[in-house]
Amino acid sequence: YYHFPAMTGVDFNMFQFTQAVDESGKMPNYMGVKITNEILMDFNSIGHYKKGKYNMLMGRDEILTSALATGVCDADVSSTVNFLTYNLDATNAWNAGHLQRAEHLQLKTVKVIETWVKMMGDLNTQKAILKMTGIDFGPLRLPQENMTKEQEIELGTALHKLGVNITDEYIKPDVA
Repeated sequence: YYHFPAMTGVDFNMFQFTQAVDESGKMPNYMGVKITNEILMDFNSIGHYKKGKYNMLMGRDEILTSALATGVCDADVSSTVNFLTYNLDATNAWNAGHLQRAEHLQLKTVKVIETWVKMMGDLNTQKAILKMTGIDFGPLRLPQENMTKEQEIELGTALHKLGVNITDEYIKPDVA
């Protein structure tokens, strides 16, 4: 199940949902939850339920290290892993016991997200960022709104300053 209340507007206790699914036996293909939510209590509870029967995937980039601390995080499957290595590197650092390094890398991810949210608000920016890194999947489908070229260059320049691998086409010339 993909639990993303900020996007869907649907929010409920995922642990209670998982218990109900498990007890009913009516969803044999229910494997776990990708949680894109800040409520780690459900994440932790589901991950420990029935000795870890269900897979727990973290979808909220900004709190990966918090999810790792629960001991039940099977993977980070968030959108920034498509164009940032910070969370992959943070997971590797965490697993190697280098917690300060993991937190440092986590903070880099947070700064990237804070930058695009501050600059672009509710615009869906991830596909545009992929394009800025050299992977163009084409425009967003309606009703989503694409960024203008000027917005892409503004955001690309800001992300480049944070260390994101942005192609020169999306960086203001005086910055490259």
